[in-house]
Amino acid sequence: MNNFFCSVYDGSGTVWPQQPFPGNLFPGWDIKRRFQAQQAWAFFELVESTDAATRVRLSNQGGWEPPYPSAFPQTQTLWYSITTEGNRTLYHQGLLLHQQACPNTNWTPQRTLGIPTTPLTNVYPGLCPS
Repeated sequence: MNNFFCSVYDGSGTVWPQQPFPGNLFPGWDIKRRFQAQQAWAFFELVESTDAATRVRLSNQGGWEPPYPSAFPQTQTLWYSITTEGNRTLYHQGLLLHQQACPNTNWTPQRTLGIPTTPLTNVYPGLCPS
């Protein structure tokens, strides 16, 4: 873990703090593994930043209540589309890389956090709850 690198995720704001893959935190990887990790990292960042923007936009419009009885995360039309098995795998690989790089950061997906009825002021992941 690199506290300096991870500190950007402890901030606050309405735009997800996208960062490039921190290759220096994963030394000794060959070119192929590093390239695959960069792709997974970038895809995770893309999904989370897009979903964070959706949460901010809808909270500014008064929030959103999912129609009963569907569970909130199942409302896929709101969120970045992860429809293929390959994309799901890529997303989960990116999530695992983030967890390895910054294990004290709360990597709960934006799409599972809900959309408040008041304007959202923070989409940063922040520290894990104690």
